[in-house]
Amino acid sequence: GGTENVRFYEDGSSNFSGAVYTDTAGGTTNLRLGVNAGDAIADGALNNTLIGNNAGTAIVTGDDNTAVGTQSLLSATGSLNTALGKDSGYFNTGASNTFLGASTGVYATSADYSTFIGWRAGQGINGVRLTGNNNTAVGKDAGLLLQGLANANTLLGATAGDNITSGDSNIIIGNGIDAASATADNQLNIGGWIT
Repeated sequence: GGTENVRFYEDGSSNFSGAVYTDTAGGTTNLRLGVNAGDAIADGALNNTLIGNNAGTAIVTGDDNTAVGTQSLLSATGSLNTALGKDSGYFNTGASNTFLGASTGVYATSADYSTFIGWRAGQGINGVRLTGNNNTAVGKDAGLLLQGLANANTLLGATAGDNITSGDSNIIIGNGIDAASATADNQLNIGGWIT
């Protein structure tokens, strides 16, 4: 078993109490708060902070993950991921990603080194989940449809590049600004002025 794991319990009166404990879940210095949060953690998993029902429930040996929100990093198996918001990083199995906002990067599976900030930023689709790396989408619905091998896109502004599906290395900046093509590479559109 592990050491220095923390679990909190509700006592029925909406008060919480907690304790440092060792149990068969294993791992070391992991904080787990919520039904099933981090319940698969095994020996060798280090420094995970999982808060919310089903947060990080698939983490077995991953390290240094932070998930705050119901079902955030639900499927995570990698390390160094940060997710804040309900369903953020839901299907992610990659490493070194940042998901800030409800439903950010929901369908980003094996994607690595990506940053999605804002409600549904980089959410993707269930059919062809995102496996591309190094994507940045900041703003509500920015990069909403990213999928497949879409890689190295920079999308800044509410709904920026929300039409891009599988394009690579696109730079789209501005509120409501889209790429000319959903699948082309190396597109630039800054506020509709520079294209």
